[in-house]
Amino acid sequence: MTQPQKLPRQFRFCVGLEGRLGSSCWKLWVQGEEVYLLQVGAANPSKVSFHKSGNCRWALVKGVEPIGGGDRATSKWRRDPIPPSGSGKACVLIRLAFPTRHLATKNIPTDKRIQWLDPAPDGQALGISISLTKEPESRVKELLSHEGSERLVFLTKTRSGISLVATAVPFECGVVELSIPGTPRVPGQVFDDVMFPDIDTKGTGRTVRLTTMWGKEVPPTVWELGGYKVANFP
Repeated sequence: MTQPQKLPRQFRFCVGLEGRLGSSCWKLWVQGEEVYLLQVGAANPSKVSFHKSGNCRWALVKGVEPIGGGDRATSKWRRDPIPPSGSGKACVLIRLAFPTRHLATKNIPTDKRIQWLDPAPDGQALGISISLTKEPESRVKELLSHEGSERLVFLTKTRSGISLVATAVPFECGVVELSIPGTPRVPGQVFDDVMFPDIDTKGTGRTVRLTTMWGKEVPPTVWELGGYKVANFP
């Protein structure tokens, strides 16, 4: 009798082209009924925790002190209930967005455990959705086969058999730019003056990686941007 294939417990991924172009490295994993997402190698590393209770928490990792002290959490929210089996639906935990023009050409992650996800075409972003569903693996794949361009990149199970699913799809993102002034200084601040332009006209290779949530939508969308330090803004 053929034994069922054992599902992986964790997923390490980068968006880009191995050795040439890349985001920072991300790790997604299950522990019992809890789900965790960690950005690896960021200047100010943080972890997202999705708890069985429905509480979700984006926080600085242990050992990184928050600005001004206090709670390390930068955002908290409650996820929606997981739809019943047979509904063909899922509860989206979080969405990640990786604009292709913001991917780095220097300091590309080299961890051999990484799964590389092809970037979106120039001027677009790759969107990654992380969800929980009570549908079995076969049904998840069947549903995605009818969705068009959205593709399955990872699937595993919680202890109780709920499916943790990650899917990817490119989308139009328009111009994505951000500037962060480093003055006046704030205790615990990581960056000096930093720019995250839509196009790296200076050829810096975008060595500074930043994650940011824009808006207060639930579930949130987290954008990963590439930038560089500057002495003064223009």
